[in-house]
Amino acid sequence: MSVIEPPIERAKVLATVQNVFFGRFYSTDIFLFYRALSGQYYRSPVMAGAMLFTQVYGDVLQFIGPLPPTDRAVAFLDEITIFWTNQIKRDLGPLFPVEELWEGWDVFTWMLEQDLKERPPPTPLPPQTTHIESVKLTDEQIQKLPFSRKVAYYSYRGDVDWSEQVYRYASVYFPEFFTVIRAVWPDHLKIFEFYGNWAKECFLRVPAKNEDRIMGKVILLSNYRFNMIVPDLLFPLHEAFQKEDFRNGLLEIASHIRKEAEEIRVTPIPPKL
Repeated sequence: MSVIEPPIERAKVLATVQNVFFGRFYSTDIFLFYRALSGQYYRSPVMAGAMLFTQVYGDVLQFIGPLPPTDRAVAFLDEITIFWTNQIKRDLGPLFPVEELWEGWDVFTWMLEQDLKERPPPTPLPPQTTHIESVKLTDEQIQKLPFSRKVAYYSYRGDVDWSEQVYRYASVYFPEFFTVIRAVWPDHLKIFEFYGNWAKECFLRVPAKNEDRIMGKVILLSNYRFNMIVPDLLFPLHEAFQKEDFRNGLLEIASHIRKEAEEIRVTPIPPKL
């Protein structure tokens, strides 16, 4: 498989793509946004320290800080991104039967797999697992959804399943930092509780609160942004990424996600008498 750019440049682009995706849920911004919606704000100085650590470590991974990303950090990102790319192809492939789109997607996954082979294996510790309460539809329920809503559902499922894998792989790649991960995880679960409540309303017609709808819109728009910029980030790396159907396919997926985000409406708060 021919690759246009040298390995160092390729690794940097892949890390950029992965951190754009990773940062949708693991950044100071999303935690502060959750706290503003929930009215919880900082629970303790430990939470403030954990969020600062997350931000600084994210800066290092994105080549903003003074140090390059460690092999373990890159391997961790490779693992969770490979999991996600395989799931997205499985779920969205039948909805978007565009050959060049999935050929390019396979090249993206292949590059991640090659990058992972160059990294050290995780620690031999048993992985820690977590469960995120979420909406899971039957095939029959999915088939009844409008097309754009099917795309939004698979995007939502990808977020949930991917986040569970983040917890699992973080426990074996960063055991020394796992206390920090545990410190922020309750807030992460609350973010997904809001997101899940929006999903219940969207897919099952169970009424949600305004804060649930706003969180759903914010995350959907993050997914929309990711799909919009990935073609441009990957473009220099391989001829498969330079084909129009690859770019247009991702932009079409993004357009359906944005459509669902734009349909989210909040309800007025009645005045107090």
